[in-house]
Amino acid sequence: MHHQAPKEFPEPPKPFGMTSEHPKDAEQCCILFTTPEMRAGAVGRVVSELMDISDSSQGANQFAHGLCLKFPNVGSDPRIIAMIPENRIFIQAIHDQWPYWMHFLVPDQAQWSSLLLCLLRSLKVARGTGANAVASYDEAELADLMASMFGSMSIYHHHMQISDKKSKSILRVSVRAIELAMNMPGSLRDV
Repeated sequence: MHHQAPKEFPEPPKPFGMTSEHPKDAEQCCILFTTPEMRAGAVGRVVSELMDISDSSQGANQFAHGLCLKFPNVGSDPRIIAMIPENRIFIQAIHDQWPYWMHFLVPDQAQWSSLLLCLLRSLKVARGTGANAVASYDEAELADLMASMFGSMSIYHHHMQISDKKSKSILRVSVRAIELAMNMPGSLRDV
């Protein structure tokens, strides 16, 4: 039996925090990824929602370090998020269109570890399976990724006229979260 993918995706639940609909005192928004979107590599809705929060000075100020990512397969798949190919492909496709993670992503170790591992195109499973998988990646690629993310944040801050003081503060928080993410179990240091 051949299963055809739907031509249209069901409307996902509205994430809390989109700039046209969020309460003015909201500090966080979560982007929900759907399984059909991830399997199809259909990033349009997610990129559109990310652009909704990043295309205004209100969103830039309100959601600095306020974005969290929700994967549909967490808990139902024993592998870490970055070891699920659909997750990696989906996040990489989003990043190719929207690279402003350092400004927006919550300073949470697990969020940063998942994001960075998903973005490393050189990530390969060396041995093991599930949560016990051991992987490798190119350290130069990680350095290039970090430099690219910093550059994207700098350009974004310039475009949004974010002060140097605030920009440095956002960078410090992001760098600290990344440092912690690299030292947590199942993180970049463990692969």
